[in-house]
Amino acid sequence: MNRRSAALALLVAAAAAFAILWWGSTSSGTGMVTRALRAFGNGRVVHVVASPGIDPRAPAMQPIGSSKSIEVWYDTARHRTHAVVRRGTKAVLDSVEDVLPSYVPPVEEAAALYEFVSGYRPALARGEYRVEGSAQVDGRHVIWLTASQLSNAADVAVDPDTYRPVWVRSGDPLTRLALVETKPYDPADFVPGSGRKARHL
Repeated sequence: MNRRSAALALLVAAAAAFAILWWGSTSSGTGMVTRALRAFGNGRVVHVVASPGIDPRAPAMQPIGSSKSIEVWYDTARHRTHAVVRRGTKAVLDSVEDVLPSYVPPVEEAAALYEFVSGYRPALARGEYRVEGSAQVDGRHVIWLTASQLSNAADVAVDPDTYRPVWVRSGDPLTRLALVETKPYDPADFVPGSGRKARHL
């Protein structure tokens, strides 16, 4: 083998090794988790609008009971949560609470949502999520990310193109995420009874 052939063979081997490493990092989940962390954003406040209590066994994924929505602002620095629970357009609960280990969400089926707003980003950053697999949820292709058993973060389904979260689960009921964003801290977001209208539902 001449010098040129040897150099070419070395180049091909290096390219193949790089391709294997790249494919492995994305297919095994490391690349996906990194993309999910970037897509989530790094603002201090996590702001979410969601519909909890979606029955995965019901036809057309219809919500259980009446149309209920929850809007949450979670301050990651002070660990405070402002939650507005609505039935239709009427607010039935509007409260600001400290998020403590014993904290009970104001809506029982929204437990996964509170695990999500407080635990998703930290668990991603610590590498505690892994890719469980792809699935169809309500006719939409998603990738489920599952946290380790030591984490208090809920399972999260992300869009396979944007890696933004679209569903959350903890057990059978699902929570549909209509809006997920991070933003700078604004004291007005943590004042109950501010009269905000329902968003993105």
